[in-house]
Amino acid sequence: MARRATAVSVTVLALAALCCESKRAQQQNEVPPSVPDAVVDAAPPDQQPTSKPSKGTIYTETPVLIGSLGKDVIRRVTRRNIAQLRRCYERELIEHPELSGKVVVKYVIAVNGRVTNVKIEQSSLNNSSVLACIEKQLLTWRFPPPEGGVVVVNYPFVFNAK
Repeated sequence: MARRATAVSVTVLALAALCCESKRAQQQNEVPPSVPDAVVDAAPPDQQPTSKPSKGTIYTETPVLIGSLGKDVIRRVTRRNIAQLRRCYERELIEHPELSGKVVVKYVIAVNGRVTNVKIEQSSLNNSSVLACIEKQLLTWRFPPPEGGVVVVNYPFVFNAK
């Protein structure tokens, strides 16, 4: 009986602690660990956005390259970093919901694997902010060092508003 009373009192203490933690978190605008993500992500009704931010998609086409890195390596690094380009695009998509087009980017992968000499070769996107952001982000990408010297890549990206 004493064991059962101890177990019940421990459970009551745990529930009381969770309740207090919940109240403290609400007072400090924190989210207690027991609140589901759906509740965490929801803004109060008076703070709901007036319109949903636009989500866009980016498709890649086959890259053209000169050098010793394989297309699969180029694609893998591109897939790993594509979210950076999506952010560039979606930032402008909010202001220009019909924004779409194809961008061909030419860049050089140096012998140390760093991207250099980024240039927009062709664009039907017609948004200088997105293009500048793409160039800036590509300069942060890192590839495995190519064995046979520098690699020149022409990579087409197609941006579509949903």
